[in-house]
Amino acid sequence: MQWLEKQEGVRVERWENLDEWDVGVYLADGHQRRVDVKDHQDPQTIIDRPPAGETVVVPNYRRSQVNQLQSGLDALRTPDGQRYSVFTVSRFKAAVTKRLKGLGA
Repeated sequence: MQWLEKQEGVRVERWENLDEWDVGVYLADGHQRRVDVKDHQDPQTIIDRPPAGETVVVPNYRRSQVNQLQSGLDALRTPDGQRYSVFTVSRFKAAVTKRLKGLGA
């Protein structure tokens, strides 16, 4: 999250709603993401208790979990009806960087 805080055009809010999600990411273009950072040995525990934030980020060393998590969360929605997206830290940074460069994400 320190990386996010150093990016121009990004506002970060931590620990919103009593830790229902870890960080809110607000870009200058109006795009926003509620990010829930997860580091579980068993990805099924995340699927069984879906996060409140629609963006799930796992450490790079858990990259093998991304497909299982995305598949397991595809049928679910956040409490406010949003679809889930699952990223590794590296992929999340790349998506934010792309968005900041005006290339969408």
